[in-house]
Amino acid sequence: PWFSAPFGRDALITSIQTLMLNPEIARGTLRYLAQQPGRQFDPAREEEPGKILHEVRYGELANLKQIPHTPYYGSVDSTPLFLVCAVEMMDWLNDQDLFVELLPALLNALAWVDGYGDADHDGFVEYAERASGGVRNQGWKDSSDSLLYPDGRSVELPAALVEVQGYVYQAKVGLSRILERLGQSVMAERLADEAAELRRRFELKFWLDAEQFYAQGLDRHKSPIPSITSNPAHCLWAGIIDPERAELLRDRLMAPDMFSGWGIRTLSTNSPHYNPMSYHNGTVWPHDNSIAVAGLRRYRHAEAAGQVIDGIMEAGVRMPNHRLPELFCGFRRDTRYNNGPAEYLVSCNPQAWGAGAAFHLMQTALGIVPDTTAGRVYLNPIPFGQARSVEVHGMRLGSGKLSFRVGYNGGRPHVEVLEKPDDLTVILDEPPVIT
Repeated sequence: PWFSAPFGRDALITSIQTLMLNPEIARGTLRYLAQQPGRQFDPAREEEPGKILHEVRYGELANLKQIPHTPYYGSVDSTPLFLVCAVEMMDWLNDQDLFVELLPALLNALAWVDGYGDADHDGFVEYAERASGGVRNQGWKDSSDSLLYPDGRSVELPAALVEVQGYVYQAKVGLSRILERLGQSVMAERLADEAAELRRRFELKFWLDAEQFYAQGLDRHKSPIPSITSNPAHCLWAGIIDPERAELLRDRLMAPDMFSGWGIRTLSTNSPHYNPMSYHNGTVWPHDNSIAVAGLRRYRHAEAAGQVIDGIMEAGVRMPNHRLPELFCGFRRDTRYNNGPAEYLVSCNPQAWGAGAAFHLMQTALGIVPDTTAGRVYLNPIPFGQARSVEVHGMRLGSGKLSFRVGYNGGRPHVEVLEKPDDLTVILDEPPVIT
């Protein structure tokens, strides 16, 4: 890898991606980040109480305080993703001891979301660069040209990114559900009400009528940024999208200007600043696609999800060492030749959330949706690739392990449960549809 450092956002997304493989990654990530929250207001490091760190470095420049990464807190999404990861951990493991251990950090993170994260009290979490030597764009697309108006100008900050509102919604809905089951009904009801209000206002402010799509974000004037990007696909995963608009979102994500044949691009080919070799303006990122695919299945768009899974997996087997990289170029797939996608030459490979994408895609293809705090797991596979059968052994769920076999012999996949915890019900169906 080109880059190795404790990194809040990447570690949290990787942890979520790999819960089916090894939940200890999530446990360790949550504990580590809970021990290093922001404790004071320090603009030089973009530190604020309750905020989850962005990045820590330990080299000479950090030791001499020449860079702000000591640690640096300049990401707007690490804190809501910390909350989402804690919810996902509970859904998979129902580890109430760890949840109680994390609760002070979770409450402080929630306070940051509602306070410093929403400094102007408009109901949306936004960011603005404060530190010299820090990061201007503080979502996962953090390059200097990743947030632009259609005419190529940099967006005026503060900015409220579309996916960040989704993460906040997802966190509050999930925490509400878990706290209700743990007997904390007053706080659970408050979080549910806040999430419902966020969803209502989100649809009003982020939907673009002319484009029939969601804005990449809101600028400092609260005007929508009308770029057609992959960012709203994260909101499908988060569950904040209106179901009717989810169909429109699916159709645009799968249109030729967004879906390259290998995966969903970060930016539409119709954009004036589209470049298939640009880091965030036209390339395909496996982790981005793994989140989009999970969102498509959450809204029961299995066919589209299967297309993206096939594209990303087929790209992976054509890469060096059959490994999914951090990203690859967004050129259109030409089916006349048995070639692979163009490599992005300085892509990190291996890279944590690139590698994690394979397991996240597999989880989605197998339709694994755990809900162990309620004593159940949903299992509803879809056909993908050239798979004839898939076996999963010893997948940790709740207090035990789940093992199963899926056969793909035409028609609906057949599931055979081989092993499960006594206190867990396996439901061979989709989870309840989002309304």
